[in-house]
Amino acid sequence: MVDAPPTSDPATSPSAWRMYTEDWDPAYGNSASFEMEVSADATRAEHSGDHVRGHTSASIPLAFVDGRRRAELSLWAEESATGTRVPGLAGCAAVGAVTVHPNTSASYAGIRVDRVAIWGGGRTGDLRSRSGYRWSAVSTEAETPDQLLAALQERMRRLEGSLAIDCVEAG
Repeated sequence: MVDAPPTSDPATSPSAWRMYTEDWDPAYGNSASFEMEVSADATRAEHSGDHVRGHTSASIPLAFVDGRRRAELSLWAEESATGTRVPGLAGCAAVGAVTVHPNTSASYAGIRVDRVAIWGGGRTGDLRSRSGYRWSAVSTEAETPDQLLAALQERMRRLEGSLAIDCVEAG
């Protein structure tokens, strides 16, 4: 249950909006797929002299940055006076990085988590749950669930880029 519906004008009373939540429909795109597609006819590679062996003479550090996004709730807000409906999505994006410096072990280089309520139609409004979770508002012109999910994907991509830059600056 969430407590704060979106508003486009600070003067608009929050009570003028009614908000509805529902589970994210997998038809809009799963946040994660747990099905492994493994071929039954896989064969193990033979050891031969044709393989190129790795070497550790690299003189630069490497950073591995990856992220995940998860759609948590489908949202709708309706303005009671006009019947205007605004689509939304509550979701989370998380990214992490591991760096490897020459001749050293890998180490964690950072983690970022972003919980957002993405509202379509240019509306805004943070969400707070009774259990203490909070989703910061993000406004977009999106009108469909696919567009909202794409906005969440873009937020994750930007978090990955920001963390990658921080890894470079840290050396």
